[in-house]
Amino acid sequence: MAKSFNSNNENILEYASSVLETEAKAISAIIPTINDSFLHAVELILATSKQGHVIVSGMGKAGFVGMKISATFASTGVPSFFLHPAEALHGDLGRYRKTDLSLILSNSGETEEINRTISQIRSIGCPIISITSDPNSTLGKHSDIVLPIGAIEEACPLGLAPT
Repeated sequence: MAKSFNSNNENILEYASSVLETEAKAISAIIPTINDSFLHAVELILATSKQGHVIVSGMGKAGFVGMKISATFASTGVPSFFLHPAEALHGDLGRYRKTDLSLILSNSGETEEINRTISQIRSIGCPIISITSDPNSTLGKHSDIVLPIGAIEEACPLGLAPT
């Protein structure tokens, strides 16, 4: 667990090392999840990139992580953009096309705004890949491919910043 930071009594270098150790443990913990589901997700993303967009969505901190994923896709030649789930509910679901893929991030898999978009995304014909801690969540159950990350200890001393 990352130590809490208090500039009065803790060495900043020790604190930085502690955060990086927690982040490294989180990465190591998800290595066993690299399996056939991951392979299918990669194949679907590559197939989609030839004809459509990977539309990445997430609420709150998951959304910021999703923005980074979308930017990385775009940098590597995979057409992608980020769509905030609240914006999707207020008229932007029209951005989805049958040739697109929806990549949705939600730690709990129970984010209201995201779950309200699932049936509409489905009706358009887009497959859904989810990244969530709970594959049995609403999001997980309605995804074509679930990439479960399990429970991850946050490196932030308040448990708020995503690891």
